[in-house]
Amino acid sequence: MIKELVKASVILLIVSMGAACGGGGSSDPVPPVESPAPDPQPDPAPDPAPDPQPDPQPDSFSESELIESIIDNVYIPTFELFAQEAETLNSAIQAYCDSLPMDSENTLGTAQDRWKDTIDAWQMIELMQVGPLFDDGNALRNIVYSWPNNNACSVDQEILESETAPYSLTDVSNSRRGLDAIEYLLFDNDLNHKCTMPSDGLIAWNNRMDDDRMAARCNFASILAEDVVLQADQIVASWTGDMGYGNTLKSAGEQGSQFSTSLEGINDISDALFYFTGPMKDGKIATPVGLRANNCGLEPCTEDAESVFSDYSLENIITNMKALRMILIGGSDEDTGFIDFLNDVGDTETATNIITELDDAIALAEGFTSTYSEALTQETEEVIELHDEVNKVDDILKSDFLESLALELPATSAGDND
Repeated sequence: MIKELVKASVILLIVSMGAACGGGGSSDPVPPVESPAPDPQPDPAPDPAPDPQPDPQPDSFSESELIESIIDNVYIPTFELFAQEAETLNSAIQAYCDSLPMDSENTLGTAQDRWKDTIDAWQMIELMQVGPLFDDGNALRNIVYSWPNNNACSVDQEILESETAPYSLTDVSNSRRGLDAIEYLLFDNDLNHKCTMPSDGLIAWNNRMDDDRMAARCNFASILAEDVVLQADQIVASWTGDMGYGNTLKSAGEQGSQFSTSLEGINDISDALFYFTGPMKDGKIATPVGLRANNCGLEPCTEDAESVFSDYSLENIITNMKALRMILIGGSDEDTGFIDFLNDVGDTETATNIITELDDAIALAEGFTSTYSEALTQETEEVIELHDEVNKVDDILKSDFLESLALELPATSAGDND
């Protein structure tokens, strides 16, 4: 910017001249001498006009930028957040164990809150089961969180195993470990085992003192929490660094990449979005509300909800939906995501509709005034309405979204026509 100080000093000079002349011989007056008029001051020169700015160029879109944005703005920050929350959970459980048997400062409540923080981060990751989290039948994912294959009786049996030294989780089945097992150990107030056909050890378990059983449960929860930290660190390591899967995806379409085109890399990401269809829409809503067969037949069934012991199932659903939204926009509105891809191919209608319907579903779920278990049995119609709203998003995902972007539906979702 050009800055000039224009200084103008104007001096007005008033000269009064008068002559008194007398004398004989002439009576003609002497004409007064007029002062010349001062030169007019020139107007100050106007500031020069600024150079015209060039017209902004329209935002460009590239498939590679979409992949990079989702990895750098969504995936890796979420994996790192989960690792941090897992560490905090581990510390909180250890503090709870140290406080027993009195727990005068409610360290159990603190550990429960930290579990909720950790599962919040994990529920985001459920829609990011790509690469290391997808390989080998989702093996790494299932170690961290085995729902819907969790089993309280199996956890009870493993508590007894953990009391025998030396003990290792190396060959322990997924239904006996992970965040779902920790939920049971922290939130279940009934210290008796949950097995219908108990072993001799579990029969004796019910006869042990409460303080003894609380300590045994907490010690096993601590073992599991330490393992979750290890798995979380492995997830971060598998995605970051020069050899991490993040760079593998970013190189999609380049020479030597396992993806021959960048669109193939995008399809790898979009496949994971269909957790929204099966596990979330069908498993977390349709099944427990009785739209699909469950343990109660075709009636609302609280035992088929996801997080039964903490009654945190509704929060999980909301987090899943927010994860989908974050991936669709690539992190934030300023980042590059699938919405930008839709706009680039000219399908602004689908870009608008999918976000609108998703926001409506999120708002509906956040408007529930009861817990999910209460809603299932007392406000069943509201849960069915939530399913219908979620289904609108699912329909767009499986049709207009895939067709406009030339993406393929994952095989696991091909047969779902709800």
